[in-house]
Amino acid sequence: MEINLKKADINDCEKTHQMQVESFKELLDKYNDYDTSPASESIDRIEQRMAQDYTEYYLVCMDSVHIGFIRVVRLDDTTNRISPHVHFARPSR
Repeated sequence: MEINLKKADINDCEKTHQMQVESFKELLDKYNDYDTSPASESIDRIEQRMAQDYTEYYLVCMDSVHIGFIRVVRLDDTTNRISPHVHFARPSR
């Protein structure tokens, strides 16, 4: 098993959105937190964040299968943070 990161771009928004919805759907159904759940977030919101010059998304790949993504936010020249939302979907095989 090989795990690696691939820098995402605007062409990966649909895939990223799909993983986010799938990852948080169960919690959305349980808590009905439509205002704050990543599962209810629009694809437009992901596109907006991907377009930010201080944000980078990375797809997490396991044996060439996209299983999740992370968002890295640059706070200043020496400090970055991983966004609170780290999404991992169960790989389909």
